[in-house]
Amino acid sequence: MKRAFELCLLAGFFCAPSIAAAGADDDRLIVHEWSTFTCLQDENGKAVGGINIEDVPVPETLHKIAPGSLLPVTESGETTAEAPRCHSQVTMRLEKAVVSFYPTPDFDLHVNAEVGWSRGWLTQYSPAASIVESWGFTRDHVGSLDFQRSSLEWRDIILHPVAHDLIADTQSSPDANAPKPAQVEVKGDLADCIVYRGVANQSAPLRVIRSGPEFIITSAGKAQIELPQLWLSEIAANGRNSVRVLHPFNEETAFLVRTPARFTEEDSSPDCIDALKSDLKAAAQRAGLFEPEAGALVEALSIAHFRRVGLRLFFIAPEKSIMPYFFTRITTRARHGRWSSVESRRVTVGCIEIVTPEQRALLARIAAGGEDQSVTGLQPKAEMLSEDRWHELQEMYAWLGQFGNALTLDEQRRRPGPILQAFIQRFHLEGYTPKSRFERPGR
Repeated sequence: MKRAFELCLLAGFFCAPSIAAAGADDDRLIVHEWSTFTCLQDENGKAVGGINIEDVPVPETLHKIAPGSLLPVTESGETTAEAPRCHSQVTMRLEKAVVSFYPTPDFDLHVNAEVGWSRGWLTQYSPAASIVESWGFTRDHVGSLDFQRSSLEWRDIILHPVAHDLIADTQSSPDANAPKPAQVEVKGDLADCIVYRGVANQSAPLRVIRSGPEFIITSAGKAQIELPQLWLSEIAANGRNSVRVLHPFNEETAFLVRTPARFTEEDSSPDCIDALKSDLKAAAQRAGLFEPEAGALVEALSIAHFRRVGLRLFFIAPEKSIMPYFFTRITTRARHGRWSSVESRRVTVGCIEIVTPEQRALLARIAAGGEDQSVTGLQPKAEMLSEDRWHELQEMYAWLGQFGNALTLDEQRRRPGPILQAFIQRFHLEGYTPKSRFERPGR
């Protein structure tokens, strides 16, 4: 009997409360997936595009769908890891997604895996995969993200268990007993797990609106989403770190939570970021990840966010809220007339970078050539600025954080000015805008 057993890892099919105890003929496969994504929002909760600049080293083991399509890097050493620098339609960055397999001793079947993303491109992956779809993104052309989709497939995966120590009940077993994932082999390419990254023209499931002295956090869609808690965090330029745990007002229909936009002394402490990491790790474990997986997820967040100045909102995204973004599909075949059991869990941590008044003030000073126009009332001309002044503006730009390029282009769109335009040209910060929204798809 050769019927296919297919499990789509979508909303409603994830996060089983526990793993059933092993039976006599135990040929189960347990699949865990965790991922992190980031969006940038302005004061009105509107997504800011062009956030695909990557200044974190990318492992050389990752394959790329179109290695020759990337535009030159900047003098600062930034690389565009996913698409041409500051692609105007990129509003979501899938920083890392990891799929791990835990076969039981009697599981000896080959596995197929497919991942896909709507209005996005899955651009880096490991081990080697087949590119099923990649509309608008080819080796020599990068186009529009409108109506595009991307998917990758790994066929005939051979799983090499590290140790047959899969515990029967992950909810009650200690972290020390967490099993090790099987190594994944695809056509001779061996890896510890499936890893993929990408970018998309998608919005975060939450909106953070600055309303006077407070933030109003709402659901981005029509339906309310339930979140047990959120974490508002700031790593400030003066070295002061702050974290506030937010508990949504689930009974409200118009918003999830209101909270002051400024942190208090109670929110700040030298070890608050470490406490935030512990909270996120514990929440990921409650959602179903093994302790090593939760630790790896937090380490990925640390590399992307906890070492950088910025104001951010973290949350564990409910499956229903990310269903429009991407899917994972695992396929096995029946053996000896019966199916193998596949049990799956997915945990996704979202991060919303929030534009701050300090960043707006820096952008205004750069646009004014370094002067405070509220004091001088003057608007100098770009050709009048000295080399020392341009260097000062470049130092101001560095304090904008990891999405300074996107913020600068957004400021120029909001309030066009000759000095800011000259600054963009001088330091090669030009963004990329596709020529047509309705171009023919390419592979």
